[in-house]
Amino acid sequence: MNADEFNALYEVGTPVVAYPSIRPEHPVAVAYQQRVRDGRCFGTTDPCRRLVTRTRTPAWTLGHAAPVVSVDGYAGGIILEHVDVISEDEFAKARAEETAAAVAAQGALPVPVGDQPQPLDDQRLAEIAARVDAASQGPWKVCEDYSDVLDGDGHQIVSHFHDADGQFTAHARQDVPALLAEVQRLNAELAKYVGNEPTLAEEMEYLSRCLNAVRDLCDATEKQATKWENPLPVPEWVEQVRAATDGVRPDDPNDNRHRIFVDGKGNGWISVCSDEGTEWVVPIQPAAHVEQDVKDIADETGSLREIGRCW
Repeated sequence: MNADEFNALYEVGTPVVAYPSIRPEHPVAVAYQQRVRDGRCFGTTDPCRRLVTRTRTPAWTLGHAAPVVSVDGYAGGIILEHVDVISEDEFAKARAEETAAAVAAQGALPVPVGDQPQPLDDQRLAEIAARVDAASQGPWKVCEDYSDVLDGDGHQIVSHFHDADGQFTAHARQDVPALLAEVQRLNAELAKYVGNEPTLAEEMEYLSRCLNAVRDLCDATEKQATKWENPLPVPEWVEQVRAATDGVRPDDPNDNRHRIFVDGKGNGWISVCSDEGTEWVVPIQPAAHVEQDVKDIADETGSLREIGRCW
């Protein structure tokens, strides 16, 4: 849809869901969500920023023919392919869900609600530890003859009417410190990874190193075959693999997917449009949307390889 078509259908103030950087079906966004489900994204930012908002300008066309529109809460234009028009009911529901998520994230509910336990912050853990330290010394045990729970010195702690209650009370003196120690151990283990997980740039750099290693293997195989006085034929797979690592694909005018690249420094890029033979790409970064020519990037970084395509 171009800018004129968008403006003919939607007036300023139309409710939309906008994605300033990448859409949720983008491979990077899909990979991030999978890492979240796997518990491997502590402290990282979702690259698929989602805005439930309204348009604040008519759509217009940039110099390289990309149609964009401005929305409330974001400076600059967002390409129309990243803007989904929604109904007023959908807008109200989405905003309510965002508010509920924000409240939950701020820990505004300090006690369990229904079946959803709330996190134990440092203050609550300290309060539990203080109660453990103030309690009578253990180990506690059940005195079955008198239905009492006794402390480590044999003094009565509490009387009980059901054996299960007595067992629970007696074991709590040992169980609670053990649970606190396990929480501390898990927090210490978690601290090793929070803030240390690989960034998107580091992962792209790793991918670039892998591609270079494959190319080195191709070069070594070709060199081995041609070093003799009577050269051996270079294996057919060398050319095929080398072309794959370079991202060489036959041009298909009907293939409208975005092209994904990795440059010579390991940075990721995704195509946004082509204009008179020039292909424009933007960095695969949450807050970046500065278009550059693929040729300029290749010159600046040493290479630019296509590694995939997406819608």
